[in-house]
Amino acid sequence: MPALSVLVRYCYLPFMLLGLNGAAYWVVSQGYSYAWLLPLLVIAFAAAHAAEHILPWYEEWNDPHQDENANLAHVIVYEISNINGVLLIPLIVWLFPFQGIWPTEWPLVVQWLMAIVIADFAFMVMHLLSHRIRSCGGSMRCIMELVGYTDSTGSCAIHFTNRWT
Repeated sequence: MPALSVLVRYCYLPFMLLGLNGAAYWVVSQGYSYAWLLPLLVIAFAAAHAAEHILPWYEEWNDPHQDENANLAHVIVYEISNINGVLLIPLIVWLFPFQGIWPTEWPLVVQWLMAIVIADFAFMVMHLLSHRIRSCGGSMRCIMELVGYTDSTGSCAIHFTNRWT
């Protein structure tokens, strides 16, 4: 295995989780402008892109399949939705000024670790769903089956979890 592949295999996760997330934690905890998070986000995207090309899950994923336009559209839509989600946070806080259920009295490092676990789970579920929707070509019948409608009458007979068993 080439040295670069070994580096990606063993250093990618610690770099992303501890390095970039740690840098973002430091920026926020020191009271710096959130604008300083943008360069970290660009570094994360670049590192993920490079890692996927250096050490793909399947080697054939790096081969051209004449689906560059679909991949580009997927990246644009996915990243715009991520950015919109982040940009909506101040609006949501303004619209709903109550403190909610988040444990703000906990130490910031514990809140950070909890946010990583929750966000990772949410991104994993959305990632799995995006593969399911892409694999059925976006057909309405397939999407309706994915969300639980099993026949044309619209009766909801299955749960999401049953789709992966």
